[in-house]
Amino acid sequence: MCRYHWEVAISVYDKNGGTIQDGQYIAVYHEGMQIPYGTTSSQRTMPDGYTWHRGGTVVTTTLSDGSVVQASTHTFTGLAPGVTYTFIVFDSNTNCTFTKEANIHVPTQSNLQITINGTASTTCADANDGKVFVNLKNWSTGTTNLSYRVYRYIPSLIPGLFRSYHRTCAGTVPVSGTEVDATITNVPAGRYFILFTDGNGCTMGSKRIYNR
Repeated sequence: MCRYHWEVAISVYDKNGGTIQDGQYIAVYHEGMQIPYGTTSSQRTMPDGYTWHRGGTVVTTTLSDGSVVQASTHTFTGLAPGVTYTFIVFDSNTNCTFTKEANIHVPTQSNLQITINGTASTTCADANDGKVFVNLKNWSTGTTNLSYRVYRYIPSLIPGLFRSYHRTCAGTVPVSGTEVDATITNVPAGRYFILFTDGNGCTMGSKRIYNR
């Protein structure tokens, strides 16, 4: 069986090779979230309910691509495997913020490969009749059906992630052979990603989708 929650270390550094100061605060990005101006604590939950974490002391850090930088790092826990999150950084020294999607998805035991082949637009802005065309392959041995849910982008922390899916956009895809083409229906207009779960409970998320 697969793990349902994983952790990811997010490092903040100067991409030009300089040295940043301590006092970097990091959070999972949510549109319109409040910025923790004036904070000096190790963690601060804002009135909007979102929590910021102070990164550790700036030290020599090896990144996932093998490069070595001077960075401040915080490790997030409770993340959904296979999902690519977006994070926001607040520099309390300059009061500046920076938002970036992670370079990699959260580690997962799933080897599922998801290719988005295209979308079909909704008939009007508030209709839930859009479509997403996907190709699926390399699912776990013994899997006969892949379940899926369509989530709003940008993904949030568990359990927030699992409150943000569209209940009309969930179902199963029968799989056999080596690959399958499938159509995900009832997709509203907007930005989304699809989270698939195999027969072992392992999850993998698609790239973000923009459906008009």
